[in-house]
Amino acid sequence: MNLGVIDNESNEQYHATDAISSSMLKSFIGDPRAYYGNYVSCTNPRSYNEDAMRVGRAAHSYILEGQEQFYKDYIVSPKFDKRTKAGKAAYAEFCEKAEGREVITEADYSLIQDMMDGVMQNPVAVELLAEGKAETVFRAKLGDIFLQCRTDWVVENPDSYVIVDLKTTSSPLERVADDIIKYNYHIQAAFYAKLVEVVTKKKVSDFVFLFVEKQHPFQSQCVEIGPAVMSAAMDTMEEKLRELINCYADTDFPKAEEVAVLDDILTDWQLKKLGV
Repeated sequence: MNLGVIDNESNEQYHATDAISSSMLKSFIGDPRAYYGNYVSCTNPRSYNEDAMRVGRAAHSYILEGQEQFYKDYIVSPKFDKRTKAGKAAYAEFCEKAEGREVITEADYSLIQDMMDGVMQNPVAVELLAEGKAETVFRAKLGDIFLQCRTDWVVENPDSYVIVDLKTTSSPLERVADDIIKYNYHIQAAFYAKLVEVVTKKKVSDFVFLFVEKQHPFQSQCVEIGPAVMSAAMDTMEEKLRELINCYADTDFPKAEEVAVLDDILTDWQLKKLGV
């Protein structure tokens, strides 16, 4: 497993390591028991929306890595009538010509182009992406465990880093704050900032989420994590990371209580609602 600042590491290599990522930490925060099943015992098969993930990966490639790299990794499929013999043959020939590239539909390709336009019409986003590089991995050993992150876009300055994380969203831009809280994106920001500092001894001076809508009008918005939110997120992230590390050290992950008294587990709001 390579440590430090790593360029050109494939998705397969990145996900094949035993290092803890921000996504894993967020999973632990959400449900430690599910985390154990997903990542420790590996007895809980995880379900993915593969179509949505494919479009997300393709959008990241197109917007951040450029069209040249995009066309090395992806191929746009025309419509085939697979109900006919000719259509099946044409599709088989197309797949053969794909030569291992990931296939996306014309509709998804059009969506990606619309999102690209939304990014390019945002002058702040254009400036942020004018310099820097995509898909840089940072990985370090912390005690007995490894931590890793893959930055969508990073700009290295003499004494600091700027990180840009691209998020495609089905929510209107007016509600991205709700998404940040719902999906613990602020925890991700703190995890990245901490890990980059551990690896490079440089601070992350700015962490910016670049949200782009997946529906009309396909606008984009840069949301910077300010110092107050970053400080609070850092505290929470470090606390939960310590809990996770201790779980590994003790091989003891949280379990639900076998017996509970309802009066004891209700919140004050729930008690009030029940008239207690």
